[in-house]
Amino acid sequence: MTLNVGGDETDRQPVSAPTRRVVSVIDHLADDVTARPTLADIIRATDMTRATAHAVLTQLCTDGWTVRDDAGRFSLAPSFLARIRHAAGAQPLTSAARPVLADLHRRIGLPVFLSERDGDFIQVTEIAGDIAWAAPGTRIPITAPLCREYIAWAGGREQTEWLSTAPPPTRDRLASLLADIRERGYSVERLGPEATEVIQTLRAVHLTEASQPVRRRLAELLMDLMNSDYRPEDLDGDVRALSVAAPVRSEADRVAQNRVTSSIVLCPGTSVGGSDLAALVGELQDAAAEIERAMLR
Repeated sequence: MTLNVGGDETDRQPVSAPTRRVVSVIDHLADDVTARPTLADIIRATDMTRATAHAVLTQLCTDGWTVRDDAGRFSLAPSFLARIRHAAGAQPLTSAARPVLADLHRRIGLPVFLSERDGDFIQVTEIAGDIAWAAPGTRIPITAPLCREYIAWAGGREQTEWLSTAPPPTRDRLASLLADIRERGYSVERLGPEATEVIQTLRAVHLTEASQPVRRRLAELLMDLMNSDYRPEDLDGDVRALSVAAPVRSEADRVAQNRVTSSIVLCPGTSVGGSDLAALVGELQDAAAEIERAMLR
């Protein structure tokens, strides 16, 4: 966020336009580190002229912040990402979570990641194992039906705002699911051929300048393709699970009560028997509790 000195944060001009251009390019590349946009993609996303965008990216590549592949696609440079991860590793939550995630991954043989809330998105900050649809830095919009492990513990106003992003006929079902998730303590993302495509499409739309009505209409279309989560009575037999998520609550979260700012997510990506799912949930919740205890030391 730009530091606002002595003025309203809305409708202000950037303090340094050249710096703002560099930041906008880094922001765009960081919003989805797997996207690898072309120069034309970056021009559309940042509203810069071709000459300006080319100059900014040339300098960023020269300084080792970005790289350009043989197909002309850009991404954040590995060395730059390594520096960011090193800095993030000094954060208490990431430091507490890293060994727990690694140990959980070794025990259960499934990939697992830590996510943290960042405004209207959640961001993947640490991964143990390989996940095709997520990488450190991946951002997912907090919009229905996604991020239920965050919203299930949120206050009534935030839940209402989240539900308002879903088509009206689905809101009662989603509200009931939130109550189920809060009671049992975890969410389950259904596995299907559309699930990862829906997540990726929603993320892409929220990273553009699309208007709220356009986002809402697209969400309505996508909700027809995605039936998220399971009711309690559906968890006895085989469960096709893309992911299972449980909140990791800091001391501040517990004091605030209606807040979750991070979660731990394991990714089966296959059908799981009811008893096996229960065992995985136990492992997941134990890991979340271990991270919470480590944060208090």
